[in-house]
Amino acid sequence: QLLDKQLKLIKVNPFIFAESNKSNGLRKSVLSRQTTIYYLIIEDEIRIVTLFDNRQNANKLNII
Repeated sequence: QLLDKQLKLIKVNPFIFAESNKSNGLRKSVLSRQTTIYYLIIEDEIRIVTLFDNRQNANKLNII
């Protein structure tokens, strides 16, 4: 339910969440303490890049 709610929020206003410092144009939305959603906005499309488990080493997040 939490994921569905967050995805609907991103769909309605995709620019609501800050850009990540990992890559140009990549945005991140913290779903919970353990999970972050990374997504891109390409023209009129929202692409979910990954759901990242924050308990992992951030160096494992290979987003370019």
